[in-house]
Amino acid sequence: MIDFSKRIKNGTKVKKIDPVEIYNTLDRSSVTGPLRPIQFNILTKWHKECRNKKDLIIKLHTGAGKTLVGLLIALSYINNGEGPVVYVCPNIYLMQQACLDAQKFGIPFCIINKDNEIPNDFLDGKRVLITYVQKVFNGLSIFGTGNQSIQVGCIILDDSHACIDSMIGSCTIQILCDSPAYQQILELVEPDLRDQGVGTFQDILNKHSNALMPIPYWCWQDRIDEITRIVSKYTDDNHIRFAWPLLKDHLVDCKAYLSSSKIEIAPACLPIQQYSIFNNATHRLLMSATTQEDTFFIKGLGLSVDAVQHPLVDKSYTWSGEKMILIPDSICENVDTDDLLKYVLTAEHDFGIAVLTPSFEKSKKYEKMGGVLANSGSSGKSIFQTLQEYLSNHKNRAIIFANRYDGIDLPDDTCRILIIDSVPYYDSLSDRYEELCRAESEIIRIKTIQKIEQGLGRSVRGEKDYSVILITGSDLIKYIRSITNQKLFSPQTQKQIQIGFEIVDMAKEDLSANSAQTEIDLFFSTISQCLNRDEGWKAYYSSEMEDIQLSQLDRTQLYHILQQERKAYDEATACNYDAASETMQQIADTCSDPSEKGWYLQEKARFLYRISHSEASRVQASAFKMNTQLMKPRTGIVYNKLRYPLDNSRNLRIINELRSLGNYEELSVQVEDTLSNMSFGVDAEKAESAFYRIGQLLGYMCQRPDKEIRRGPDVLWCTASNKYILIECKTEVLLDRKSISKSEAGQMEEHCAWFGATYGEGTLFEPILVIPTERLAKDAYFSHDTKVLKKEGLQRCTKGT
Repeated sequence: MIDFSKRIKNGTKVKKIDPVEIYNTLDRSSVTGPLRPIQFNILTKWHKECRNKKDLIIKLHTGAGKTLVGLLIALSYINNGEGPVVYVCPNIYLMQQACLDAQKFGIPFCIINKDNEIPNDFLDGKRVLITYVQKVFNGLSIFGTGNQSIQVGCIILDDSHACIDSMIGSCTIQILCDSPAYQQILELVEPDLRDQGVGTFQDILNKHSNALMPIPYWCWQDRIDEITRIVSKYTDDNHIRFAWPLLKDHLVDCKAYLSSSKIEIAPACLPIQQYSIFNNATHRLLMSATTQEDTFFIKGLGLSVDAVQHPLVDKSYTWSGEKMILIPDSICENVDTDDLLKYVLTAEHDFGIAVLTPSFEKSKKYEKMGGVLANSGSSGKSIFQTLQEYLSNHKNRAIIFANRYDGIDLPDDTCRILIIDSVPYYDSLSDRYEELCRAESEIIRIKTIQKIEQGLGRSVRGEKDYSVILITGSDLIKYIRSITNQKLFSPQTQKQIQIGFEIVDMAKEDLSANSAQTEIDLFFSTISQCLNRDEGWKAYYSSEMEDIQLSQLDRTQLYHILQQERKAYDEATACNYDAASETMQQIADTCSDPSEKGWYLQEKARFLYRISHSEASRVQASAFKMNTQLMKPRTGIVYNKLRYPLDNSRNLRIINELRSLGNYEELSVQVEDTLSNMSFGVDAEKAESAFYRIGQLLGYMCQRPDKEIRRGPDVLWCTASNKYILIECKTEVLLDRKSISKSEAGQMEEHCAWFGATYGEGTLFEPILVIPTERLAKDAYFSHDTKVLKKEGLQRCTKGT
């Protein structure tokens, strides 16, 4: 055999480190071509300016070839002797896709085989290890944790936003309700939970799916020894065992939440120090789509503000792909939206349709329309198995994803129509609690918008890809129409939403008659212009997208807050609770919104409780006064009775409410959204909020005593002097419920007793129970004249409003 390496003229074989040069020397498949201009630009700039940075975010449009860019950078580090290098995908399905890409382009790589051993070629810095996030980030990781972790020269997170979600999940303990540990902990914390809210606690006992409560930090910390003993007995449970090594010595500083289905125990912040493979890597590279918000890498991963403010991006490419985003309701005002969507799904089509919903409950109506639920698990198939079957046979089919907005690629004909129904829900109890307490916070709105943008990106996966995206659900329509929220979307998405609004205006100009059939015909002719590749539409879209304005938002304060939060949690981990609480006070001092200020004061109180119970109690009382959604302090709560104004100025209050909304369209959207939440099957929190808001719009004086003082009804209306309506919402119970249970009737009786004791026995009030049945169980009774608002009555109520 001839040794050609000895015949090289200079006698040495130099490995190339410029990724562009590396690409030109790879033994690539014949179907591959030269690098795309955007790939060339990014790789060239990285090699010249960024290769020595510890932290770097690379932003590329969906379908622009992020995987190849990341793999070439990985190989560049290996060729420069800066290995080992690990390339981490958000799931096993995308890992397999990355391996296929590496194979196609001739990039030397290795994987972890069934023996679960780390390959020597990776450890020796010879090949890129391609794996997925669940394999790397867990308490029993073969890569080790803490000081026992493998050290790498570079770690690359592909689709880094999806990766960080999995990392957070990997250090969360879930104790399901069928575990003995659930009942044992419930009995331990029951007195404190009842004190937080008898009604919500009863909802949990009654298995209401959306009811949740935080376990007060004082209760958690005081009983941490007993809780630790209980949890430690069940570490063979897969919902506990992978997080237990990370949290077992830090449970006291964790937050805990309880619902009817589980207890969730999670660190206040991702303990990134435990994952030294990431924390101590020489280079940390995060791949991100241009539409994704990178703000939370500061708090979650400990990235510097500079790394988030200055990602590597090719600014000459401001958009990619074609999306016609439409709100069917805006065109078809005289058509039932569900009927319209049913026709979209059932009409014959030679392409695939996808539906994204926030819950399995919301998915049911699309299943009845013939859609296949990808993540039901009932068939024994994983979501990715169902997805693969769909991708291979997608014509004239529809696939549904319940609360899954990332890690799904539906390119080209696999999805020409994407339906997104309602605002995404949060998976974890901690996120749901935070949303409850900080609904109007910019941080929460950014998180929600990030999920929406992830969903919008499922169907357009390349520069030449195109899709019609239909937005439905009154809450999502309201969310997207909000000017405040629109500013938080990426510039590309903002422009696409604006184009959608303009299409509606143009479509309405073409309406020849105001009839249902005319609207339907116009709707389908409009979307067919995208699907049938109308040249006028393509030219219009392209010209509009070229006019994208880059974001002018100043995130300096937000970045500072997140950096301070990370600092506070790191101080607490080091048992510097004084420093942690002081940092939280500094954040609170910057907040102008009382609800936000209260949130950070509660965080301060949680740290303070470790060193001073009395001081923590004082701070918690202040926090609760600013934000009554927070934990009720054990002392210091004073109830302010609801009184009708002496001037009887109901009309003036209605006028002021209308003026605050700006215009008729904003009023219409808000009323429609509010009324849609006054129905059965809706989350109780949303229903209660809807009754409260409608009361305000009707000019009544309104309160939510159960939320504000953890006593009394869900909603209280004062309709006139000394006249009140007590409303208790049971909208989450099943419509086929046969009777009102003893506990539900008892709860209503307690509210009536509370009202009588607080307002005086002579004050007139009418108790209303919103529940789909008026029949009382055998052991249940009402001593007051309680009205029951069933489905038909609720519909009459919303129509009348």
